[in-house]
Parts: sequence; C-alpha cells; structure tokens
Amino acid sequence: MHGEVLLNEENVTSNLLGSESNLWYLENGASSHMTGQKAKLYDLDTRIRGRAKFGDESMVSIEGKGYYVMEQVATLLYLQCKNGEKWVLRDVYYIPSLRCNIISLGQLAYGGNKIIMLGVFLWIYGRNAELLMKVK
Repeated sequence: MHGEVLLNEENVTSNLLGSESNLWYLENGASSHMTGQKAKLYDLDTRIRGRAKFGDESMVSIEGKGYYVMEQVATLLYLQCKNGEKWVLRDVYYIPSLRCNIISLGQLAYGGNKIIMLGVFLWIYGRNAELLMKVK
C-alpha cells in the first residue's frame, strides 16, 4: 500500500530533530518506528510520503518506509543484546530531519512482541519468546 501517511505523535517532541545520531530511544508515546538514517534502511519504499506531527505541534516530512537490521545495538544506553545476533525492525518510517532513532513500544507489542516493565528494567521478547533486549 502506498500513499500519504499522517502520524500524530502527541507524546513525542521535536527536540529529537537535527543532525544524525546513532542513538535509539524506546518510546512508549510513539505510534511508529522512525529513523533519520536512510543508508541503514533496507527495501526503502520512497513512494510512501507524509507528515509526522509531534506533541509540540511541529511537523516533519516522512519520505519512505523500510526495515532496519539491529545487530550489536551498543548505541542504546544500558542495552544488553546477545552478541552476534540480528533483529529486524520492520515498518520503520524514514524521517530525514530526525537526529535519533525511535523504537515504538506500542508497535512492537502490536506486532506480537512481549514487553515487560518492572522496576528499572524493561525486557522485550520476540514472538517465539526469545529475549531481544533488556534495558535498564
């Protein structure tokens, strides 16, 4: 499906805009995965266009959607992943003005992943109950 996309990210602010960064944020308030790193997206469908509106009323352009292969995700603060394993993050919107990357916890849960938040830790398990990440 191609066409115009409008994301309304009420709980995300535009302080994530600017120059590119390898940081990933696990965001409970974002409806979709997003990145500003075009070169790291696979099968980027640039026919998907639209706008994302953030909680501070700012608007940014969406210029495609693809998938991102997470390898050693050392750029996430306090993240522990199994070394050498890869995890495919699907349906990631390309937003050139983002200076970071956003993983939507809601999109992960909707996609069949299990998310547990307890105390200061967050665990994400895949569809086959394999641990994908643990974050402090």
